[in-house]
Amino acid sequence: MKDLNFAVLLEVYGSVLTEKQRNAAELYYWEDMSLGEIALEMNVTRQAVRDGIKRSEQKLTELEENIGLASRITEIKRIFGEIAVLSDTDSADNNAKIHELALKGRETFS
Repeated sequence: MKDLNFAVLLEVYGSVLTEKQRNAAELYYWEDMSLGEIALEMNVTRQAVRDGIKRSEQKLTELEENIGLASRITEIKRIFGEIAVLSDTDSADNNAKIHELALKGRETFS
């Protein structure tokens, strides 16, 4: 089963992977291709694709553990979503919540 969190990590940190690793991971996560389909596309064995994707996952996970940028981006997107919903209705209570969320968003990148 594919962990779609890696699709987010690939978007954020994919540029640090080798071209082959990035291509295989993009086909696997973004294009939803099977290991066999990717192997045919890249003219390598299914095992080579699997090993490359596993190495990519390890590298992306390690980067996220050390940097945490993907989780920060995800949190900011969530906060913006809440602000967008609240901003549709003008009320003092909503304005206070929007201000609180904005401060939380700022803290996320501090």
